[in-house]
Amino acid sequence: MNEMEMVKAMWNGAENPPVTAEAAVSLSEGKVTSTCSTPSALIGWRKSSREAWKIYSGPFEATAGDSLYVNTHRIGFEAAEVSIKLNNRD
Repeated sequence: MNEMEMVKAMWNGAENPPVTAEAAVSLSEGKVTSTCSTPSALIGWRKSSREAWKIYSGPFEATAGDSLYVNTHRIGFEAAEVSIKLNNRD
């Protein structure tokens, strides 16, 4: 299979790449959790546009009112990036 055939197979035969789903993010008891419904997608996060991206590997500490930048990406798909203000879900 050549590279273009492989890419089209990833895209389910479409001419353009699908978009990675945005991450679902929640804050509870001072911990942020995040998931992405796109299989095999990675979730990156940072609290400031001046910080380096971190790969989400499990819950991390945050405070209600913090800003959070979240990027989800699966290889071969378009990335999805959102900026959110955290709210407690307790």
